[in-house]
Amino acid sequence: MTAVSGSKNKIVINNNFIILITFLMLFLITLSFVIKSRSVDAACAPITPTYGEVTGLKVTIATSGTYRVWSRMSAPDKDNNSYYLEIGSNVCAKVIGDNSELGQTLKWISYTNNTTNSYLDVALAAGTYDLKIIGREPGVKLDRILFLSDLTCNPNNTDCENVTPPDTTPPSISLSTPTNGQTVQGSTVNISASAQDNIGVTKVEFFLDNILLNTDNSAPYSYAWNSTLSAEGNHTIYAKAYDGASLSTNSASVTVNVANKPDAKPSVSITSPQSNSTVKGLVQIQANATDDVGVNKVEFYVDGSLVGSGTSPPYTYNWLSTSASEDQNHTITAKAFDSIQQTTTSSPINVRVDNIDNIKPTVTILSPLDGVSVNGVVNINAQASDNESIASLRILIDGVQKLSQLTSPITYNWITSDIDNGSHIIRVEATDGAGNIESAISNIVVQNADTTPPNVPTGAIALGADGVIDFRWNANSEPDISHYSVRIKKVSDSDAAWVWPATNLTTTQYRFTGLTNGVAYNVEVRAIDLSGNRSDYASAKATPTAPPDTTPPLAPTGLTASAVSATQVNIFWNASTSSDTVAYNIYRNGSFISKVSSTTLSFGQTGLTPNTTYVYSLEAVDSSENKSSQTSVTVSTPSLSNSGHITGRLKGDDSKILDGYIFTYNGKNKISTRSEENTGLYYFFDLPVARYTITANRRGYIRNSVDVNVIGGQTVVASDIILRKR
Repeated sequence: MTAVSGSKNKIVINNNFIILITFLMLFLITLSFVIKSRSVDAACAPITPTYGEVTGLKVTIATSGTYRVWSRMSAPDKDNNSYYLEIGSNVCAKVIGDNSELGQTLKWISYTNNTTNSYLDVALAAGTYDLKIIGREPGVKLDRILFLSDLTCNPNNTDCENVTPPDTTPPSISLSTPTNGQTVQGSTVNISASAQDNIGVTKVEFFLDNILLNTDNSAPYSYAWNSTLSAEGNHTIYAKAYDGASLSTNSASVTVNVANKPDAKPSVSITSPQSNSTVKGLVQIQANATDDVGVNKVEFYVDGSLVGSGTSPPYTYNWLSTSASEDQNHTITAKAFDSIQQTTTSSPINVRVDNIDNIKPTVTILSPLDGVSVNGVVNINAQASDNESIASLRILIDGVQKLSQLTSPITYNWITSDIDNGSHIIRVEATDGAGNIESAISNIVVQNADTTPPNVPTGAIALGADGVIDFRWNANSEPDISHYSVRIKKVSDSDAAWVWPATNLTTTQYRFTGLTNGVAYNVEVRAIDLSGNRSDYASAKATPTAPPDTTPPLAPTGLTASAVSATQVNIFWNASTSSDTVAYNIYRNGSFISKVSSTTLSFGQTGLTPNTTYVYSLEAVDSSENKSSQTSVTVSTPSLSNSGHITGRLKGDDSKILDGYIFTYNGKNKISTRSEENTGLYYFFDLPVARYTITANRRGYIRNSVDVNVIGGQTVVASDIILRKR
């Protein structure tokens, strides 16, 4: 318990135990001055007369509880010995001093009446309260007020203002060593902590996996832990500090890894790129690393310089090879670290950096060789290679391109019969992806002797099928025939160039593929002999044709039938889901009766026999006249005794005879007719016995209905339907 200083206008509470109010810097207040007016909304009711009041005082309660209020006061006699104390807007206390207690000497009083055991105890919630002192008797003096939470302390006998309060502040503590995640080993692992308290720390306890290891009663707080007595692996350590009030605090826990067993070095090897490979651009370096405890990280080195690292598998680093010397070999290594910083360096690999492709491709002409003499059909065969890739390869004869393609090798049959005898130059040119060009040359001599062309092939015939034309002819009888050449083009494209799909055929037939059905094509063949002499063309014509459609459509579904009357049946169905359906065939008792379009999904037949069972069947028909399977439904017409007729008349509300649209429903079947223009009469025949609602419509009038019951074998006259004009 501690004393609280105060002023006239403010009361300060220390530790919620004592509240001390000092008035006018400890000068006495005599409650006998001029009477002041008071508002009536305070806790204390107005009194008359009053002997002055003091306002503007406040008290702050930090902790809710019961407080004993003591007033140090004096009084002239036992009849004039009291005052009112108003606390906030709810508490009004009358403080009375017994004559035996009071006199002209100031004394501490806490009575609410003349008995000395009726103390002024007030329950107060935490908060700030306004105080008001009201004089009710002359000559009373007051200089201090105490609010004490200790109800046993009497300020007349004890220094209640300076009692030491209880300690409620716990100590603080944190672990200094080891650190979280640290690997430890040995018999003297230092565990240390830093602890503080507002009064003083009495001891610090150290715990391992929630089990007390040791207690240290003085700073510096530490313990030498023998980690060899603990299992290998992770353990949790924390410390607990105590103060003299037995308050305690746990530090944040740390996890350490006990590793007393010998730790083998890690192993590491580079898995990509391959040693002695050529690389360019962004190169992913990848390593495989293992350790008996755990790999901490893997560092990557190029030519001995650290370029990057990885901390989790797969251990990779993307190396920008443009930072290294061009067209040079470079050494890559990886270094693995374990948890105690043991390291192993991988075997080195060598790579060559080639970001700028300045290497020309190589070209070789395999045939004909340089300096040879040729005639007839000459097979030119060449190949090319490159450190990167071949972009194009072409054959030129005397500077004129004969063939170009994207891949190697390249082959071309050169017909020399159209070429002058003498020297000619064959050049094969290769271009790589970087635009580097290289060529190979063969100088040859053409020596053609035979200039007689073979005969035109006979028996040429072409047959069209689905997207193809099969072309065949008779073999030539000449012994020096080398091969045949065929060509094709559309009949309608007379000015278009011929297409040569095969120029070195050794058979007497060929299939042209990828053609358009329904389009006529000209196809031709000629023979070429060993000297390269060529015959005239043999021609044929054919048109590819698609195969006929033999797949039937899907059958319609949901076929239902209803006897509208004794002589009429209506049928309904759902459309076939086949897209090429064009119509539906309708059969009655197995005999065809009608064909309707694919957009029609109902059919009605009249003139039937009453009291008869009919089987209606339905099939879908597609554009190729394929027919689906049939679906059937059975329906019976009612007998005449189970059906009847309805007649009635349509009028206006002015009794004018009207013609109009009349309808009713037989089940879900709508039946309609019109009333006669001159008589207004309408008729429904052969309706099954039932109750019907007959409805009439006419432009300019409001729709109206009548109900009528059909009687078997009779004609029922319905009430007139009267329509009112709109």
